[in-house]
Amino acid sequence: MKDDNEINGEDAAYIIKSYSNRELMLSDNTAYSFFLSSETAVYENESYYKVVAGTASKNSFDYYSIEEIACYLVSLNGKKAFKYDKENDSIISLNYIRDIAE
Repeated sequence: MKDDNEINGEDAAYIIKSYSNRELMLSDNTAYSFFLSSETAVYENESYYKVVAGTASKNSFDYYSIEEIACYLVSLNGKKAFKYDKENDSIISLNYIRDIAE
């Protein structure tokens, strides 16, 4: 992990993108894009970056539409990562955190 206590949003997206689709509980048959939300999430009194996995499509006017497939939470210190289960308003822990590239 980084030496300081806080990571940035790009680091949070990197952490999530470093997992395989299987580890993220996503289909292996789909190419996903990952987007950092402009908002942070609060879960059990701790703030998290939100990283969304989705599929993007472009219409004839060159506008993109994103279908959100899954949402992930990464703690601001980069030490915890979860998949957020919207249906049950709960989280599923991702097995381990990879180091952030310096």
